[in-house]
Order: sequence, then structure tokens, then C-alpha cells
Amino acid sequence: MNKGLATQWQGLLVWRNFAIIGMVSEGIFAVAGSIYLALDGKDKEAIKEFATDVIGYDLSRTCDEIRPVYHHDETCQRSVPEAITAFLEGKDFEDVIRTTISLGGDTDTLACIAGSIAEAYYGIPDELVIECRNRLPDDLLEVVDRFYELANHKKG
Repeated sequence: MNKGLATQWQGLLVWRNFAIIGMVSEGIFAVAGSIYLALDGKDKEAIKEFATDVIGYDLSRTCDEIRPVYHHDETCQRSVPEAITAFLEGKDFEDVIRTTISLGGDTDTLACIAGSIAEAYYGIPDELVIECRNRLPDDLLEVVDRFYELANHKKG
């Protein structure tokens, strides 16, 4: 391979990596911003406006429209908007999780995204917290407790 072509390929790879980092950063910003707005007491319309107007996501499809055509896609552009849509359609924490999982695809990732926004917006029902804590080993309970201790310390 000649040196000029090698340089062009290197430039292309650098651009590709920055583009991927930018897309991931966009997804992180969309989720973190949605959580922030939920914690700040904003309504779902404000969260939707943030995702559409600031981030640029197309949230015009409903979950019923997403479900038949959605498949596993680990990219931010094809997972974060779907998770936010499921959050927006959910009526409470559990409904958000169920709606998200019903989309199919990368359900654990989608549920983590939508669930994190839903927790900030609705909180987690006590009975679900108790059930989950009963299923965790002590070492993981320590991690969870420390996380919430740090999170609550930052809020206060």
C-alpha cells in the first residue's frame, strides 16, 4: 500500500472513531439529560422536547409502530430513541419496563435506559425494591446501597 493511501485510510479510521464517539456521546447526553429533567420535576413533554429539539431524535413513532419492525441494534441511534419513546408512553415505572421489553431487540439495554429515566420520574415501587433486594446476594446489595448513598449525598 502506498504511503498516500495509507494516510487516507488512517484519516478515515480516525474520522470513523470520532463519529462513533460522537454518536455514543449523543446517546449518553440524551439519557443523562432526560434523567436530569425527570429529577428536576419536568413533565414528559419537556423531556420529549429535549430529546427531539436538543438531541435531534425522531420520536414521532409510537411503540406500536416500532414493535413490528424493531430488531436488535446496539447503536445509540437505534436504541436510545426507542427507549425514550417507551418511557414517554409508560404510565408508571412497571409499565415503562413492560412496554420497553415488548419492543424486542436488545431488551436488557433498552430497559436499563428507559428504566433509569422512569426511576427518576416515577421512583421504583417499594414492593419491587423489596423483591429485587431479596434476590440479590449481600455483596451486590452493598454495591447498590453504596450507589444510592452516593447519589443521595450528591442530591442533598
